[in-house]
Amino acid sequence: MLACGGGGGGSTGGSDVPSNNPPQPPVLSTLSPGAYVWYEKDNKTDGKDWVGIVLPTSGSGNSFFGLHFYYANAQPPRFDPDLYSGIGKISGQNTADLSSVALFEDFTKQNPTIGTGTFSSLSNGSMKIDFSFQDPINKDSKRIAIPNAIAPEGFSSNSTASLSSIVGKWTGRWSYGGVSLADFQITISPDGSFTSSGPFQTECVLTDAKLTPTDNSLFTLALTIPPRTLCTSFGGRTLNGAAFVHKSPVAGKTLRLYLVGITSDGRGISFKADR
Repeated sequence: MLACGGGGGGSTGGSDVPSNNPPQPPVLSTLSPGAYVWYEKDNKTDGKDWVGIVLPTSGSGNSFFGLHFYYANAQPPRFDPDLYSGIGKISGQNTADLSSVALFEDFTKQNPTIGTGTFSSLSNGSMKIDFSFQDPINKDSKRIAIPNAIAPEGFSSNSTASLSSIVGKWTGRWSYGGVSLADFQITISPDGSFTSSGPFQTECVLTDAKLTPTDNSLFTLALTIPPRTLCTSFGGRTLNGAAFVHKSPVAGKTLRLYLVGITSDGRGISFKADR
């Protein structure tokens, strides 16, 4: 996910004769488009994982999306992620700062909180992320640190995403801000368009949704949800986002799909499925 390299050296002897290969400055690792994961305590099964996606540069920079699952041990258990999103120059940098990152927490009827984010490339080929948010009402500060996010198992950012790997039916958890459907089903067509087998939030349906491959094994996502009387959160809204697949950590399953879509004001939906 992250390009790493070392510096070249010149002559190591004591001769005063100029070397034909003068010392070169070290090649520092830089941040790259792709998918990143971090498992808290290196445990892939406790549900407390972080998933980050950096899309290739387009327009004003890279689009960034994050899903933070860390409620699995709560009482009662909660399995849906907080969503992060932002746009800025990330790829090609050793350290990148986003001055506006939206945090859409896993609570019903709430607006996103706006904060900042810093992305740092680490020497071992991973990425460190620090977020800072200020509660505009209670004035409380909130910091989230992702110390060591790496490429998911079975994911390579050096190839073009393949629609053939995701075509067909997926059944998984569809989340949309404090509410979720555990057995939500989507069907992806060979051209990347997809529909759902039923609605969410009573009347929200997927009728105009499309996944498009990129050169970094990622898919860009664009979907529009038609306005409906009882589709109060997302009706008439357009969401943009990303998706990717990698090797599933679930026994008996082959692939895991992550999908996330965000509105222009930072509200969002997510989907996690194994098959």
